[in-house]
Amino acid sequence: MNTPLPPFVVPLCVGAGVLLIMGGIPLYLRRVPPNPLYGVRLRATRDERIWYEINARAGRDLVVIGAVYLCLLGVTTWFGQSWIPAFKVLGPLVVLIVGLIADTIMLTTAASRLAGDH
Repeated sequence: MNTPLPPFVVPLCVGAGVLLIMGGIPLYLRRVPPNPLYGVRLRATRDERIWYEINARAGRDLVVIGAVYLCLLGVTTWFGQSWIPAFKVLGPLVVLIVGLIADTIMLTTAASRLAGDH
């Protein structure tokens, strides 16, 4: 039996994708100075040059990850009419989580390389 998703689930998922995109844009544009609350904070990003470079990459990646997530969510919602409702949300969510984990690893590696070049 296909139990429908609660009505707040899809808007919540869409909101998460939109927040990723909106949060990534200022980082990508290098508009966020070093601070303790917003941005990628690693040991290497204490250097202002590395802060802006890593956070610009993170911002670009967040925009891409958010856009891909929203597209997958749309595709699974539109074309997955016969799917179990939870799978319509969980499939894109798995891609989102894997993307964020992979991005964290790549950003940490890039920051270490930039710090080593210094």
